[in-house]
Amino acid sequence: MGGILIVMTLNLSTLLWAEWNTLVQLTLLSVVVLTGLGFYDDYAKIIEESGGGAKSQVKLWVQGALALFIGLYLWRMHSTSKLITEIMVPFYKYPVVTGAGFLGLTLTILTIVGSSNAVNLTDGLDGLAIGCTVIVSFVFVVLTYLAGNGKMAAYLQIPPVPGAGELTVFCAAMVGAGLGFLWFNCHPAQCSWEIPAPWH
Repeated sequence: MGGILIVMTLNLSTLLWAEWNTLVQLTLLSVVVLTGLGFYDDYAKIIEESGGGAKSQVKLWVQGALALFIGLYLWRMHSTSKLITEIMVPFYKYPVVTGAGFLGLTLTILTIVGSSNAVNLTDGLDGLAIGCTVIVSFVFVVLTYLAGNGKMAAYLQIPPVPGAGELTVFCAAMVGAGLGFLWFNCHPAQCSWEIPAPWH
């Protein structure tokens, strides 16, 4: 239920306050697809006696197909193709490789699949996964704003990404929703029916 509330907050906030562009569309598509996969995994754990959930092959196929679609979409769009074909490394302001479509596509797929599995690796302790998510989301608030602002990106020598500033709304919504969820997910984690009423 916490995940559903977080996703509803992300979608509603982004639809209300972000300008609709390709990056926002692909981000919301990723959220919907991966939320559906997570819901199916949790549902499978409940109905199966073994409690194993969705098979790892199913998860990887869905994540891989989503990552491939996003990578190809960004590559084929003229306004976003450089996000795939130009390979950047941290602390260096120029692309180390240009025109590297297939290499960029491969890195994009590995990044998306790896990122979508990162929460699974950190989940387990109360508040750990959402705590890490809030920290990372806060960093992305700063980075998306700077990359989407041409003057700031040029001044700080950050590769500019037109339209990335709209993702600041999404990332800020993730921080807010994550902090609200963290309040009840820190040790000991509580369910909504375990939370005492304020008048008690």
